[in-house]
Amino acid sequence: MLHNCKVYGLIDRDYRSEYEIKALKNDDIYVLNVAEVENLFLVEELIRKMASQFGVSDVEQAVAEIKEFVIDTKLANLIERQICQSVVAEIKYQLSCIEIEKKNEADAKNSLQVSWERIQYNDIRNQKEPEFRDALSNKNYKVVLKVFNEKGIVASIGTKLGVENREYQRKVINLLHGDCHNDIVNALVEYLPTEIPR
Repeated sequence: MLHNCKVYGLIDRDYRSEYEIKALKNDDIYVLNVAEVENLFLVEELIRKMASQFGVSDVEQAVAEIKEFVIDTKLANLIERQICQSVVAEIKYQLSCIEIEKKNEADAKNSLQVSWERIQYNDIRNQKEPEFRDALSNKNYKVVLKVFNEKGIVASIGTKLGVENREYQRKVINLLHGDCHNDIVNALVEYLPTEIPR
């Protein structure tokens, strides 16, 4: 029965390069339009719906406070670590792609050495750093959520929406299984790969 099913993979964007994302698509593996699945709980469209659902009196202020917290407090304080993690992730990816010659030991060593010398930490950092710096300086919230990998943020915004910090995710998931299902799905659809049928 399963042989007629079309299967798709859906993974976090994490620190993947556009090249890696394209390569994954060849295997029907797609990435979210946010850095990690937890960031879906932080998208502005969902925050607005939840602020209304939770009876927040000033939705605009709540949204502004959350965006300021994510950008100016969290990303600003963690940007160096984020850049470093991004560089390390790219190096690991490049290492995983190394093709080592199998003819003989000398060729194997040589192909490894040549590949290793191509991986330049500073070049990778120079490529990755502007992505984070630009997101921070431009205060582009969508771009911030696309590059910022920090799972704990979602457990820090509930009080800005009138609920306990640690309850926010649970409440969203509960509402997803109830009357707010369509509203929540519509709030998130922009951040899901268009290639996967809905």
